[in-house]
Amino acid sequence: THAAGQSDTVTVNGDWAAGDHTVSFTFLNDAYDGTPATDRNLYLDSATYNGASVSGGHLTLLSAGPQSFTAHDAAQTVPVAAATPTTTTIGAGPDALVLRISEDAYKGDAQYTVSVDGKQVGGTLTAHASHAAGQSDTLTVNGDWATGDHTVSVTFLNDAYDGTPATDRNLYLDGATYNGATVSGAHFTSLSAGAQSFAVHDAGLVHAADWLLHM
Repeated sequence: THAAGQSDTVTVNGDWAAGDHTVSFTFLNDAYDGTPATDRNLYLDSATYNGASVSGGHLTLLSAGPQSFTAHDAAQTVPVAAATPTTTTIGAGPDALVLRISEDAYKGDAQYTVSVDGKQVGGTLTAHASHAAGQSDTLTVNGDWATGDHTVSVTFLNDAYDGTPATDRNLYLDGATYNGATVSGAHFTSLSAGAQSFAVHDAGLVHAADWLLHM
């Protein structure tokens, strides 16, 4: 009873996207016989959405029909366990290209492939390290590349975005070395699916195994 300051509690569960949503109350069976004591009315006394009070979430329905208010979904994310960076090696050969990879995970981890001069090395790879936490996975790509410049491509495979920074899956190249030397320009952000590339230079250094062979 409204006069006694009482309220029923109705919980409406759903899975609504980030942004504004319209909630409507439709009063179905109004009745009135001429006095305040002979009047059937409906009241929305207040509302919360995911624990937060909803501004404007109070309505007085004195006659049949709908009234509405707006609820805002701030797209708060459910806390997840801390990410654990991984160390992975693919390919074979004396040259070592080491990539530092991280991600913004959302509804799963970012997946990618690595190619050198248009030839994919290894299979589909999965990022685990959290970019926001300053982490990086370590991926070592081994090969036997000739002296000169080579193009390395990282292809982001499974972009996802639901409208907010908290609901966005991205992939990052945080840095790279080639045979121990830092690679200039080896850092980028992949906000959408597709390939991004950088160049590495092989100075033609004699590998230890080759040097021993010629002793």
